[in-house]
Amino acid sequence: MSREPWREVVAAEMVYYEKRQKMFDAGAEQQLRIALSDPTGVATALRILGDAPVELAMSLFDLVFDRAVRTHGPVAAARQVMARLDSGWLFLALRPLVAARLRDLSADWEDYRRVAEVLEQLDQLSILEEVVAIALRSTDPDVREVAEDYRRR
Repeated sequence: MSREPWREVVAAEMVYYEKRQKMFDAGAEQQLRIALSDPTGVATALRILGDAPVELAMSLFDLVFDRAVRTHGPVAAARQVMARLDSGWLFLALRPLVAARLRDLSADWEDYRRVAEVLEQLDQLSILEEVVAIALRSTDPDVREVAEDYRRR
């Protein structure tokens, strides 16, 4: 007689929690840093950070931010991890990351749009206003369009 499928899910979940604890015992920050840098580990790492202590998410914030401002991949999971964090702490942590991202000479309209989306979702409107001001001065009409889209909100 085969087991009910829900029992198999429960058993798999128990294995997941055992393996997760083993990872925490081995040093969660280091292990998650590795996973966040490996395309095959990103989604799992973000799922773990979704219910891990917020201090762990804070220590890996640069990598989570990088995943949150991409066009593809587990973007929503990264943004959910960020949303767990204190808004005052987010303000301080986001400013240099946003500045560095947009200062990069290869930053294009997609970078501006993804950053603006994250800032709006996290209710970091003062930083969003700074991004809009920078984008309005761009010579790229697509970047200016992002600014116009977010200036009206």
